[in-house]
Amino acid sequence: MDKIKKVMTYKSGQFVFSHKYNREKLAVYFAEADILNTTIKDIPILPAYSSKIDEELLIRSIFSTAAIEGNPLSEKNVSDIVLEKEEAINDKQKEIYNLKTMYDAIQHSAPDSDLIGNFENTIKGFQGIITSNINYPDNNPMNYRNHSVKVGDFEHSGIYTPPKIFEDIKTLMKHFADWFNNDLSDENCYVKAALVHLYIGLIHPFGQGNGRTARAIEGMILQQYNIKYLPKMLSNYYYKNIDDYYWAFSNTINSIKKKEFDVSPFLEFVMKGITESFGELKEKTMRSIKSLVLKDFYNWLFENKKINHRQHEFIKLLINDNKLFTLKSLFLNDVFKLLYSNVSERTARRDLELLTKQKILIVQKDGNLSLNFNVLNV
Repeated sequence: MDKIKKVMTYKSGQFVFSHKYNREKLAVYFAEADILNTTIKDIPILPAYSSKIDEELLIRSIFSTAAIEGNPLSEKNVSDIVLEKEEAINDKQKEIYNLKTMYDAIQHSAPDSDLIGNFENTIKGFQGIITSNINYPDNNPMNYRNHSVKVGDFEHSGIYTPPKIFEDIKTLMKHFADWFNNDLSDENCYVKAALVHLYIGLIHPFGQGNGRTARAIEGMILQQYNIKYLPKMLSNYYYKNIDDYYWAFSNTINSIKKKEFDVSPFLEFVMKGITESFGELKEKTMRSIKSLVLKDFYNWLFENKKINHRQHEFIKLLINDNKLFTLKSLFLNDVFKLLYSNVSERTARRDLELLTKQKILIVQKDGNLSLNFNVLNV
């Protein structure tokens, strides 16, 4: 049953918490997400490869959630700070360091911890981590704002004005925590996470860090349900689809303004992100299994003299650095040129022709070559 909770504030009028949405339409997404999640959990992954995925996703997620809010640092800069190759000195660098600290807190939060029970304090705590030691104007970490803000832009359906004063925000955040822990108790974890993301955005309780906090709490809820990798993936989806992200907020706000209180636009956008991210994860994890099987297959080819030593070493390099390449790459790419430094172009061409004939390599439409991960399925 759809529930709508109405809260009257002192200065901002009536505010509505809703989990009214098109359940029939979104049920398809829920089922697909559950199937993909179960599939990913059932795929055996070596610890070293799992750690590699975690690190890659962490860097990309921190880069994305910061970039959404205008942080100009490149993904390489972010990587250097996350991996502690570069010290965080200025405010933009500190934003990255704080996000790493926040993701560490999410990663190490145990299921059934009191993060959910003390939900309002958890939200404050995450915002405190995100904005710590940064000279933001009009921001007091872990404390609600007492000034008016505007969010959105005219390119994405207009400007939205959240509640304006401290008393109203304090009231709404207490009702928000109660609504989350009681009214949403029967909702699945995807809906809970998305609605928390939405309503932190709508209340916009802090002077700074609201978007990053909303996405962090969304990730924390998914982590509490022991959903692997996904908490680190959604920010990247939002960044890649930034216009749709803003429109999902705006269309949901318009539904609320029309008193329809239908949150389907935002939920559908998030569920698309969840299923797309799960699909990407499935491909990543399956590739790790395929890599192990392919290494055995390549060893068999070498032992049975189907390929020579150089060709064997070359395709092993491709597994670890699976990029598009050409004949010239064998002599220019640092990964390959040591192997081919004393080989003629004619010999290198014969290697590629043989490996292509055996379907170990495939030719792309643009003429580039790549490793064929499906060679055993041919």
